[in-house]
Order: sequence, then structure tokens, then C-alpha cells
Amino acid sequence: MLTKPSAAPLAARTAWLIGLATLALAASALILRPPTAAGAPPRGRLALDAPSGAAAPAQGTLTATAVATGTATITPTVGATLTLTAMPTGSATSDDTVTPAPTGSATSDDTATPMPTGSATSDDTATPMPTGSATPDDTMTPAPTSSATTVGTGTAIATGSATAISTGTAVATGSATAIGTGTVVATGSATSVATGTAIATGTGTAGATPSGTVTAAPTVSANLALPLASLRRWHEAGNVATGIQVQNLDPDSAANIVAQFFDDSGAIVASVPRTAAGGGAPNFYLPTVFRDLALASGIFSVRVTGNQPLGAIVRTDWFSVRGAGIAANPATGPDVIVASFLRRSHGRSSMVAVQNTTSTTATATIVAYGGAGGNMPRATFQLTLPPHAARRIWADFEAAFTALGTFEGWLRVTGTQTLSVQAWEVGEIAGGAPLAVAAFEGQPAATAGNRLAVALFRSAQKGVLGADRLNTRIVVVNPGLIPAVVTVSYAGTANETASMACRGGSFAHPAVTLPPGGRHVFRQAPGGGHSIPADCFGTARIRTGAPAQRVVAMVYDATNDDELLSAYVALPEADAAQLVALPLFRRRHVGLTTGIQVMNIATTTATVRIAFSATDAGTGVSTPIGGCTVCQQAIAPNDSYTWWPPSIGGIPDGTFGAAVITSNQPIIALVNDYPTSPDAAARTDPATYLGLSVQ
Repeated sequence: MLTKPSAAPLAARTAWLIGLATLALAASALILRPPTAAGAPPRGRLALDAPSGAAAPAQGTLTATAVATGTATITPTVGATLTLTAMPTGSATSDDTVTPAPTGSATSDDTATPMPTGSATSDDTATPMPTGSATPDDTMTPAPTSSATTVGTGTAIATGSATAISTGTAVATGSATAIGTGTVVATGSATSVATGTAIATGTGTAGATPSGTVTAAPTVSANLALPLASLRRWHEAGNVATGIQVQNLDPDSAANIVAQFFDDSGAIVASVPRTAAGGGAPNFYLPTVFRDLALASGIFSVRVTGNQPLGAIVRTDWFSVRGAGIAANPATGPDVIVASFLRRSHGRSSMVAVQNTTSTTATATIVAYGGAGGNMPRATFQLTLPPHAARRIWADFEAAFTALGTFEGWLRVTGTQTLSVQAWEVGEIAGGAPLAVAAFEGQPAATAGNRLAVALFRSAQKGVLGADRLNTRIVVVNPGLIPAVVTVSYAGTANETASMACRGGSFAHPAVTLPPGGRHVFRQAPGGGHSIPADCFGTARIRTGAPAQRVVAMVYDATNDDELLSAYVALPEADAAQLVALPLFRRRHVGLTTGIQVMNIATTTATVRIAFSATDAGTGVSTPIGGCTVCQQAIAPNDSYTWWPPSIGGIPDGTFGAAVITSNQPIIALVNDYPTSPDAAARTDPATYLGLSVQ
């Protein structure tokens, strides 16, 4: 989960209206149906990774020694001993033992990249660096008990009256003992330095409280790995295009963003910069990007870097068959689970894209599991991945999977380096109708849990068209080494559009024991072995028998037996947030409207507010939408609420843009971009994504 800078007040966060650059997609999918108060999949928390080989930078307020950025005059009290401590930037030596040696380097208080990642210790007691105002020398703690010599980049310590001149230099104005460049004598204990740079603003005088405060100014570096982006290519030439919306998750500061596109060899085909205002969400739409750069069509992996926390959604459209899917930027790891992998099943086959997120060549091993309990290894496939490059596994075409025939199971993807994985299910020529597309993220095995939340289940819910019926199915995988006893419980919505038997009711599936490596599909449609009444929707909870029994799950959301389809992952409850960003919403824009389903996972009522902004299709400028009388709602525990833009008067037809949700309790948001055309033959496929948690 990303940490929003703590200095921003709640009012400022609530007013954070996200700018969204033009999304020039002719067909975009998935919405929730239009209930007025109901329950309604990264993302889970968004991954914020440091560049390969570097320590992840700190976020929020850092505990660090204040370093003057201007000129500070320090006048010690008569008889007092002035003691200053420099931040080590390389190795540290003293007549005491400092362990471990700092691993980074710093040049000055202007920029320190990276800061030391180890802690410094000595035979004295270490004192944390102040996080608010600095304490003058009169009350310095601890009292000096020994002498330590630290190698830095240039600070001299005076034992008398001294005036600090510019960054990292102290010039004695009285009696002073000067130490050579890069060496500081400290009369006290060594101090550990947090990752980042702490800068003191204002001046301080010994014997009085400094007038400034210590503020953290870390150099944040986001690194998102997106395994699949296509321009007029699938496994064969076709009318396929990807748009990537990258959102700056800092509401206050602008972000400099660079998207690098890699071919299969790991070569950079294009490097495209963007600048995003606080909360802004520029779009990298491949048909436009590659046209402007005069580049050829193809399939690529993408690396997105920036100096602020970032999140992304990746939407790919199959225009010729009106199929579409959205996957968020995946969490990454060396052991990733794809909860559903199909070969010529349900009229679809899977394509799994596996990306090396590092600058070192990686080997990825893919094992397909299936069988009666879902836990039998059925096929193995191995890939060599150049730095930042991706490879794609086509279930319908790889020789290693031919013997599987018609197959439904799951994948485990392990690597010698950290991996990013996305799964796409598409109806192939050999497999049947190509309209229905599902996309979702692979989930690191380390994120498996014993308490998961699903923001929306459906059981024969009535759809936009009178004959439509919507059903979900929840796929649960046990990637662990011990059996897991899994129960799924359901809370029916209070929304009046649901059946009377559904409203406010509690329902359940009987418990299922999954063996190690086991997989089970819980079906919410009528006849699925549960107590859910028809025409029902709401929220669901997945539980196991003990904390050590950890599972992952994903959800299919289907209209009319997979005629239309979307997918999303179930979120560990620990990944719920009080601030959630939505890079895309619509009201009857290109035949699509988004339903925004918000689930309160807390045990007390949540006060939840959504703020919308509209994007100008010509300029990309976002403008706040005011006058919303239903944009603040109280959501009961385990309940949900659906915002449906056509029911919000201040949002005109044809609008698209972004939104941000704030809450006083942890929430999960699901965005469902759904076709609203009255002509069933003209409808595009839905596409669903989880809101980006920014807590």
C-alpha cells in the first residue's frame, strides 16, 4: 500500500480531484448495474518499488537529524559544549564500533541518493533524529560519553561559537577545532539515518527552540512493471490496442513520469515522458504514442518510473470483436499465483504475460496445476527473461500445454528475479466466440491471507437490459503446504433494486477443505450449493480456519453465461484503505457507464465521500464537478454503496474523468465499466478494476 504524505489535511485529500488525460479508446468496458445504494478487483495495494538494486525510499515523515539548508547562527550558552552530528554518507569509523557500515552515499543535504540503509550502533546509546523541532545544545541527549569519528562529505565541528555557512560546512567564529574535509568528530553516540533526506527549515539558536521545523524530503522513486501492452497485435495481427493510465498518487506535488516500452529482447523501443499534476492521470495510448514516434506495431512490456508514488491501470481493447479487459499494475515477487488458467474452456484460452522487473536476466518456471483437487502438477514451462522484458504463455498454442486438452486450473510462476504477472483470457479462433475477455493480476504468494474481501457478488441480478442476468463466481487457491478450510459468507445489499429475500440477509456456502495446492470455484448463481436467493447482490468475505491457512482468490463477473465478462482479484482485508484513487469513471461515454461500488470492511459505520472531476477530451484538463448531493454516504459495517453517474445530476452524459474516495474507515472500491447500449448486438465487453489504495 502506498503512503500518502501525512502533511496533507483530510480536507485537501478530499478535494483531490484527479486529472485524467484523454482516453482515446473506441470501446471501454465494465460497470456496475445501476443500484442506488448497494454492494459491488494492484488491486490490492499498489506496489511501490525502489529501482533495481536500491533500497526502497522512505515515505511520510522521516526520523532524521535536521540539516540546515541555509545559514544557521549558533551561539552556545556560556560553559556549554556544542555538539553536532553529521549524517554518514559512506563508511563510518570511530574509536567505538559502528555496525553496520552505511551502504549508500550522500553528497549534501540537497540530495542524498540513496541514504544509508543500515543502522549505526556504538557502545553509546543512539538517539533518534528529531521528527519535529530540533532540541538545542543546552539539553542535548545523551550527554557525550565518548568520541566517534564519522566519515562524511564535509562538516566541521567547532567546540565553541560556530556559524554554519552553506550546505555541509561549519566555519568556526571563535575557538574551534577543525576536522578535515569529510570527517566529523562527534562527542556522543552514533545516530542511525533513515532512508531519505531530512531538511531543517528555519534557523535555530542554542539555548532556545528553533523557529523552523524538520520536514522530510525523500527522493521517492516509483517503479511499475506492466507485462503487456499491444498495438495491432495479439498472437496474430489484429485490431487490438492498449491504453495505460498512470496516476500520480500524491495529491499535492507534480510527478515526472517516464514510460519505457521494451521488446522481447529487452531493447527499449520507446521512452515517453509525461508530467502529472498532483493527483493527475496522464494516458499513454499506444496508437497515438507510436504514431507520433513513427514506430511499428507489436507487443511490449512497459516500465513506468517517477519521482512520486504512482499507480496504473492497463486497458486493452479488441475492437473488431468488441472485447476489452483492464488489469492494474501487479504486485511483484519471485513467486506469483495465477488463480485461473484456461485452455479451450468456456470458449476461451489464457494468455499469461510474465515480466522481469529487474536489470538482471531472469529464468521463470511456470507450473500448471489441475486435476480433481486442483493440486496436481500437469505441465511445466520455462522462460528466459532479459532485463525488464516480458514473455507470453499462450495456453492454446504452447506445445507444453497441448496434452492438457480442455483444461481449467491455476499457475504458479517462480523466478530467479522478481516478476510481474498479468493474465488475459480471450476467445481464440480454436476456442470459440472471441467477444468475452477477462483480465486480472497475478498475486504474489506472499500476499496470500486468511481474510479476504470481495466488494461485489451477484446471483441472478437483473442487468441493464431486461433479459440480462449477472452472476459471479469466486475462485480460491491454496498455494500453501497445509490444508485450508475455506468458507465464503455473503451479506445481501439493502438496495431496493434487489429482491426482498436478499435485502440485508446473510448467506453462505458450506466450508470446503482445500489440500495444499488445491483450487475450488464457489459459484453464486442459483443452484451453486449456497443459500443466496435469486436477484441478489452484495459483499462477500472469504475466511480460512486458521491464520496459517492462507489463500488467494479472484472473481469472474459474467453476464448471460459469459456472454459478457470481466474479472478482478479478491483483496486481503489488510489492504483496504481510507483514501482510494479512481483513474477512470464515465457517464454514457462511448456507450459505457461506470458503477463505483464501495465496501466498508470495518466494524463501525463509515462516512465515505467521492469527488469527481471531468476531463476535457481536447485538452486533457480536469475540472472538479460540484453540486453533488449524494456524494457523501454513511455505509454500515460489511455493507456497500454504489455510485451510478447517470443518477448524479451534476454529471452530464458524455462525461469521463477521474475520482477520489475518502473515508474514515478502511474501504475497498470496485470500478465496473459496463455497456449501456439498448442494442445487445452492439454492446462492448465490460472491464473492471479495483480502486488504487493510497493509505
